[in-house]
Amino acid sequence: MLALMRKCSAVLALTVGIGLSGRVLAQQATPATPPTAATPAVPSVPAAPIAAAPAKSAAEVPKAAAPPPPVAPVGPQAPSVPAGPDPRQGIARLERAGRPLGFGAVLRSDGRILTALSALGHGNFVQARFSDGTVLGVRVVASDRAWDLALVAPEGGHWTRGLRPSALEVPASGGQLRRFRGRGPRLEQGSVAVAGTQAVIGRDGVVLDDALVLRAGFAEDELGSPLLDEQGEVAAVVVQACAPGSTQSCQLSAFGAPVSALKQFLRKAPAREPLPAAWLGLRGVAAHEGSVAGVRVISVEPASPAALAGLRAEPGQRPLRQNGEAADGGGDLIVAVNDVPVTTPEEMRDAINRAALAGPTPKPAASPSGEPSAPAVRLLVYGSGKFRQASLALRAPRELPESVSPTSAPPSPAGATRRAEPGPAVKPAAAAAPPPGGKDTAPPGSSNKAP
Repeated sequence: MLALMRKCSAVLALTVGIGLSGRVLAQQATPATPPTAATPAVPSVPAAPIAAAPAKSAAEVPKAAAPPPPVAPVGPQAPSVPAGPDPRQGIARLERAGRPLGFGAVLRSDGRILTALSALGHGNFVQARFSDGTVLGVRVVASDRAWDLALVAPEGGHWTRGLRPSALEVPASGGQLRRFRGRGPRLEQGSVAVAGTQAVIGRDGVVLDDALVLRAGFAEDELGSPLLDEQGEVAAVVVQACAPGSTQSCQLSAFGAPVSALKQFLRKAPAREPLPAAWLGLRGVAAHEGSVAGVRVISVEPASPAALAGLRAEPGQRPLRQNGEAADGGGDLIVAVNDVPVTTPEEMRDAINRAALAGPTPKPAASPSGEPSAPAVRLLVYGSGKFRQASLALRAPRELPESVSPTSAPPSPAGATRRAEPGPAVKPAAAAAPPPGGKDTAPPGSSNKAP
């Protein structure tokens, strides 16, 4: 019994010992796992160097972040730089007696206007209205019936804010071109898609290659409108032609004459005159009165050189004959310029141009306010059944726009006309005082000779 109790106590002691040793081992194993709890104490030692590091990075970060802000606005502003002046300054409206006929593109550094021939009709009494409201008479100096193109020259002024031709010979199919249409006195800008190119039939049955097919309709008073590319340069002009396969029943439609055709036409056109036609303040057409032939004065502007010379216009505009001549009327008939007979406005312009280049010319009879008299030409005039002499002063054309910029000056209301005022007197030694304001009488398709 005693032996049994000793064995039990020994087993119990062994069990307690094993339990205590296991607990000790467990306590020694647990500290190995909680290094995570002890880690906060470890970084607390290098806290000073870590606290100093943020101060340096905070000073460095603004330096690295400062450049990005100015770089961001540069991107969106770059495309707006090449916008340049408003291209509408280089678009002129063509009209007759205030009625719109079409549009035209003023050639930069040239001053002449490229438009559609079909918009001009018979070509007489056509005026150009520029973006500042100035209105000048124009005359046809070249035409191309096949491509329906015309080149007209303003009389009495030279518009200096024109357009350039595009570098694209033929715009790509599916591309967009900028178009302009009149809405009252203003020009509205839009876009037109180019569907592609095709051969069309021009006047006289001429086949025209590379005509632009436009995905839009154009009214008759929009003929001659320039179509511009993204750079604001002329890529085409709206003209009329017949679709292919319509030789017997031609249905005229609006197409685009590409810049390649425009350049070819301008290369064949007469060279630009040294100066635009001098402003004389008269309009005339070829006419006969009995056996006397000359240039009938059909309009005289107030306070103009023609008015000061005492020239009289016929009361009201009489209808023209089929040959373009004026019917007999009460207006003066200019028969000769410096004793050189003239029978057409073109001959009168040439005679006055030669007289201006010749040097000294007769002076007007009177010089208002004691100022030096302008050079003048001597006219032989027939009116009221009698011949008489008249001295017509030569006034140089103006450079337009003048002091008022078209961008700041609002356009004139529809129908309002701002006439070109007389310019300074032409000096006898001037390079060229171009022809006067006689109106072209040539029918569409005929080219007037440039002086």
